[in-house]
Amino acid sequence: MILVYWYGHNMGWWGYADMAVLMAVFWVLVLGSLAALAKYLFGSRFTRAKSSSEPASPADVLASRFARGEINESEYRDRIAVLRECGTQPSTTDAVPRQTSEIELS
Repeated sequence: MILVYWYGHNMGWWGYADMAVLMAVFWVLVLGSLAALAKYLFGSRFTRAKSSSEPASPADVLASRFARGEINESEYRDRIAVLRECGTQPSTTDAVPRQTSEIELS
């Protein structure tokens, strides 16, 4: 019981300052840990959504669909023509690459 009252009944200014600093450090560590945990758990979803800073133009979307084989050449050309009619300027990717056939190779 003597150790409880070693410095008297009050802590003094240093006790309050020490308690305030340690409380601030404690809350910074708790909130930082929560933020790190949230970034670890959910960070991959948000980084994938922000991976491209600019949205792709309609012509670029068509070109990538054509490259993946989702649409054929005639669909690609028809849709590029519709984009031109609507006033959307297709990018330089609107040129369809020539496909080499077996006849050209022989």
